[in-house]
Amino acid sequence: MISTSFEKELSGIKTISDKIRFLDRKGMERAEIARVLGKRYQHVRNVLERDASLSKADVADSDDVSLTRLPASLSVSSTGTIEMPKWICEAIGLYAGQKAVIRLEGDCLVIKSSSNALDEARRKLKQLLPAGSSLAEELLKERREEVEATQ
Repeated sequence: MISTSFEKELSGIKTISDKIRFLDRKGMERAEIARVLGKRYQHVRNVLERDASLSKADVADSDDVSLTRLPASLSVSSTGTIEMPKWICEAIGLYAGQKAVIRLEGDCLVIKSSSNALDEARRKLKQLLPAGSSLAEELLKERREEVEATQ
């Protein structure tokens, strides 16, 4: 049987998968979760096993997390706001309140957290610069030369 406090919390959770995750975090056994929610054990197992496989380091550390490997659906509001599952946001290092950088590649939309996009830009810039060069030092040198030329 489920406690009334769990019932109240469950009523505010929209999806069955999220309810399964909630009850699992509360320490409930899979078979009990299936009974309480009126679902098959296999459904409960699939949700929890998929979550476990997504939280492994190979997904978190991968630079190539593609939606073909991680199927999900996004919803778009009438104003164009895109809502995506929390686990996708976490996989790309994007959290509530953060800004994201997006770009189109053909018919695909690439979404990155601003910090990941900045890191990528820095890596690309570093590859373009000769080894041992410093943009700051070059800028200071140019400014000194301009000052000397005006004197």
